Amino acid sequence: MSKHRKQLAALFFSFALISAVNSAQTPAPVSGIDPALLARAKSGDAAAQFLVATAYRNGQGVPKDQALSASWQRQSAEQGFAKAQYNLGVCYFLGQGVPQDYEQAALWYQKAAAQGDPDALESLATLYAEGRGVEKNSKQAAVWYRKAADQGDPRAQYDLGVMYEYGNGVP
Repeated sequence: MSKHRKQLAALFFSFALISAVNSAQTPAPVSGIDPALLARAKSGDAAAQFLVATAYRNGQGVPKDQALSASWQRQSAEQGFAKAQYNLGVCYFLGQGVPQDYEQAALWYQKAAAQGDPDALESLATLYAEGRGVEKNSKQAAVWYRKAADQGDPRAQYDLGVMYEYGNGVP
């Protein structure tokens, strides 16, 4: 075998080996949503609805679809599932799958915050601090930041610290 043929053969072998290793390390793609999960979601299971919404939001096994995600989030949120309430608030805040609406974002954040969801506490505080969807109110922002900060939320801890630094809504 000539020198070039040996090099070419070695090169092809290397590519084949790399391809085999990569395919062995790459998980098989998931196709669709688990039928049992979907059945539970359709029957009204709030946790299952939240998981289906998350799959559509992130494109896990299905194409990303923000409108379907928001629809499933709403079904779960209306049953009182706190994380779905928060996520639906995010949908309204960003206009993902629904028209952007800060008042609706505030409404859903408030529902999740009432259940102690730390992300909702921090997001609601930010709405009060900025006057989006609610009347601007630094004292109310500080109340919500404090609740989130007490749960260890670093964003809320920072924002509350800034409020204290400038005496904004707090002494």
